[in-house]
Amino acid sequence: MNEFFVARKGHLLSRVTDLPSPYYPRNYNVLLQWIQNLYMEDMASISYYFLSSRQAQCRGYALFRESYEQSERQLQQ
Repeated sequence: MNEFFVARKGHLLSRVTDLPSPYYPRNYNVLLQWIQNLYMEDMASISYYFLSSRQAQCRGYALFRESYEQSERQLQQ
């Protein structure tokens, strides 16, 4: 979700994820449309609260901490 946020902010979301297409399966198109419809604030919130709920188990991992800190910054923007 952090990458979606960064891409949406730079108007480059279509470079990070596919756009819905009649050639994709219905379920995949639903997911793609959901991603396209999210507001930046929603992307930041989903990322932050998902990572917050796992902070106790994963805080020892550098990549997790980096992602969590990035989501905190995005939430404040």
